[in-house]
Amino acid sequence: MVTFGLVLNITNLNDLEKWDNIEEKTKIEYRRISLGLIVFLSAFLGFTYVADLEKTNIYDISVIKGYMAFFAVISLIFIGSINLRYRKD
Repeated sequence: MVTFGLVLNITNLNDLEKWDNIEEKTKIEYRRISLGLIVFLSAFLGFTYVADLEKTNIYDISVIKGYMAFFAVISLIFIGSINLRYRKD
């Protein structure tokens, strides 16, 4: 789930660079949102690694997975809406 969200957001950043039909202000806002989602997804990936390594059960891995799924779905909806609005045929 996390890699799906990360790949979506990184691809979105790449696509935003080559699309000319979006205003620069809007591109900057979309970049910020994508970077924020990348930060959240990366942090949850790190928490998952720590929770898997530690046997002290400091982190509940099922809660972390729930948050990862939430942010992956948010990424999918966000990037889908951008692609539907701005992608040229």
